[in-house]
Amino acid sequence: MSNSSFTPSTSPVGPPPANTNFQPMSEGKGSFGSTNKPSSSWRKFIRKPTKQSVIVSVIPFAFLERTTTSWAGFVSAKIFHTIPEGYRISVSDPDAAAIVTRSFVVEVSPSGEEYIATSRISNTYEFGATPDQAISTYLEFLVDELIWLQKNEAQLSPSIQEDLRLLQRYLRIV
Repeated sequence: MSNSSFTPSTSPVGPPPANTNFQPMSEGKGSFGSTNKPSSSWRKFIRKPTKQSVIVSVIPFAFLERTTTSWAGFVSAKIFHTIPEGYRISVSDPDAAAIVTRSFVVEVSPSGEEYIATSRISNTYEFGATPDQAISTYLEFLVDELIWLQKNEAQLSPSIQEDLRLLQRYLRIV
């Protein structure tokens, strides 16, 4: 797993200069640039993935807060982490492991002072103090979930059996 991480920071930003000329949004300009011209600058960030690569995408969101005396801002982000085919996920209790049979994406979002990891292969989520911890605990939980569902397959409702089938498309216990 990649050690990529994103740490939001908080830094004070001074008030806008007195001679700042703000234009209304209706004139096509705003704090994030022109809204009436399509931008192609995003194309420089797109690369074709190679086999077995781990892709991490960060989508930033800016938040500004105005008090009576100053401006403060910080950036928050969603992180999309691709778990590659062949990746091994180990858990210690029970002592088991799973192999990723099909790559999938884990989405990590800030949630208060923690991060929450989710994906489209399960209706579950996990928290962590850092994005990497959230991903790690989420992957371990997926293995635990798969083990439990397989052991109890005969008692599962049809909808939960579908959840099991979905997990089995992406993970295999070894």
